[in-house]
Parts: sequence; C-alpha cells; structure tokens
Amino acid sequence: MAIRLEKSGAIDLEKRLKRVRVGISWDPNGYAGAEFDADVSCAVLKQVGEARKLVADEWFVFYNNTASPGGVVKHSGDNRTGAAEGDDETVTVDLTALPPETVEVTIIATIHEGRARGQDWSRLKASIRLYNDESGGVLAEYDLGADHVGMIAVQFASLYKDEGGRWRFKALGTGHDFGLERFVAAWT
Repeated sequence: MAIRLEKSGAIDLEKRLKRVRVGISWDPNGYAGAEFDADVSCAVLKQVGEARKLVADEWFVFYNNTASPGGVVKHSGDNRTGAAEGDDETVTVDLTALPPETVEVTIIATIHEGRARGQDWSRLKASIRLYNDESGGVLAEYDLGADHVGMIAVQFASLYKDEGGRWRFKALGTGHDFGLERFVAAWT
C-alpha cells in the first residue's frame, strides 16, 4: 500500500531497491481555456560547495533529451495534453547506476508557454507517484493541491541521499513563477 505524503513529507527507500519510476499526472481543474502542455524534467545533481550542480549536461533529462548516458535515467516522452489515463509523463531512475557523486535527482514540472497562455499550476489537478519499477508497486504518492497561483513551474519531488548515504524520496511541491531555463542556469 502506498504512503500518502503531504508537502515536505519524505520516505526512506529500501536498500535493495534498484530502479524507481516517478509518474506525474495532471488534468484541468475547471479550466476551459487552451489545453495545458505540462512537461516533466529531471536533473541529476552533485554538491559543489554550497550549491547543487548538474553532474554533466547530459544528466539533465527532459522532452528533448529523453535518456541520460547509459539509459540510467529515462523520460517517457512529451505528452502535450495530459489526456492519458494514469501518469501523463514518467521518469525511470536506476539508483544503482547513477554517477557516484550524485546527491540528488530532482523532478521539475513546467507549463509550456504558461505565462503567455495565462496558465499556472493552480488550474491543474496534479499528482506524483513513486513506483518500484521492478514490481510496479506504488511506494508513495503526493497530490500537489491548488495553491500555486501564478506558478508556471513546480519542483515536485526529490530523490536524495541522506547523511548516511541512503536514498530518500521527498514531496516538495515548491512553486516558481519562472520557467525551466532558470533552473538550468542555476544548475550549470
């Protein structure tokens, strides 16, 4: 049975867990305007002083780069409508094959042309699920909520190593009023 997380809630991942899949779904929440095109992105980060930076550029996985080196991180591809049943976009991560300097795998979702279309995350019913990719079982889930007025990007969740080197999953739900390019600039 899946653990339902609240914002900032976290769970420890089992040591024997090798591959996880993160699925994000979204549907309009009473909005009758143009269709939403939400995009999921994933960044594999290392610690550099006080900052988190990309392990390397090719470890930023999104709709234009759907796999990291060796396929360690894989993106399902761009769903431009969110009309599918279940998860609209997914990212699969092989925790055992990440570069050794990895401290975090962060999951971001942005609304394509959100500002120009007058769209934000408050107008979507969105959720994220963490799966054991080998068994298909849901480990944790988190509903974003509708309190993201003006936010065109959301840092949904993070897979990160704690002080003991164990992997954890944390529901973040942190909204931002800027697009993906600003995240990338901070990570490079």
